[in-house]
Amino acid sequence: MTHKKRPIGMVDIARLAGVSRPTVSRALQGSPLVNEETKERIREIALRHGYIVNRSAQNLRRKRNNVIAVVIDFPHLPESRISDPFHFELLGNISNELANQGQDVLLCSTQSVHSEPLEQMLSSKGVDGIIFLGQSGEEGELTSLANNGVPFVVWGAEPQKKEYCVVGSNNKRGGKLVAKRFTELGRTSAMFVGPDDHDEMKLRFSGFSSEWKGALEELAVKDISFQSSRDAVLHWLDSHDWHPDAIFAGSDTMAIGVLSALKAKGLSIPSDCTVCGYDDSPISIYHSPSLTTVKQDTSAAGILLVAKLMKIIEGEIQESEMLRTELIERET
Repeated sequence: MTHKKRPIGMVDIARLAGVSRPTVSRALQGSPLVNEETKERIREIALRHGYIVNRSAQNLRRKRNNVIAVVIDFPHLPESRISDPFHFELLGNISNELANQGQDVLLCSTQSVHSEPLEQMLSSKGVDGIIFLGQSGEEGELTSLANNGVPFVVWGAEPQKKEYCVVGSNNKRGGKLVAKRFTELGRTSAMFVGPDDHDEMKLRFSGFSSEWKGALEELAVKDISFQSSRDAVLHWLDSHDWHPDAIFAGSDTMAIGVLSALKAKGLSIPSDCTVCGYDDSPISIYHSPSLTTVKQDTSAAGILLVAKLMKIIEGEIQESEMLRTELIERET
């Protein structure tokens, strides 16, 4: 069996030339910020190894059309549609900040960006850069985009490798805060409710489990909807002759589903079971009883995502950054 040789990318050229990836990108574009000797060395290495300049990716940098694509991680949304208040809040804050920066928004789904090469589609639509809302398990694809010089940022869980910039919340800290609060309340048996293939949810569970010392159940659900979490908890309660005295749901919407299931079984909140969500979305305040939750600051997130992307478009390297999370105690 013959294996196709992986094409050389900007990261490879940077390593061979002993320079940074942005320097390679600037050199191949003829930027005056790179001296002629370095440009020539980089061009020679690129030519020798058969590197083909990605013209679509270059166009993303060269032509400023003041349009930013926002790509949403629909596979993890119920029925592949936006329904969770957190996503509306985050999208709204990103859009507001882009408007403040004089940028228009092109809204895309992960299905649409996979229907043709991403760089080609975005170049044809005159996009300067991309904000991904969620990684959808596509770290390899995002790494490839970064290696090809496509300017983008991601909202989500910080990747293990540092090839691209991620803005997110400190999910592990959030999970630990919940575990500490459950312990303070004297709870002894806990359950975590959330999808088991969602990077941010996995970090929330990891933080929680590292701090929690009591009995622990992990209940996987298919998506982050109210109905999925309600059905899963009802099924679990029907299958067991006991119930946890604390439940941590990976989002506020799922937590409201958990509360509905507990009430349907005649359990009192919070005396029989205390419940905590995640996001601090508006439903956490207006639900009765009001929901204890972990706050993610969508306003700060929108500002930071846009600021970092604008700098990346200008050729600056940006480090990933995780925003502080905070436990908001209410009635559950």
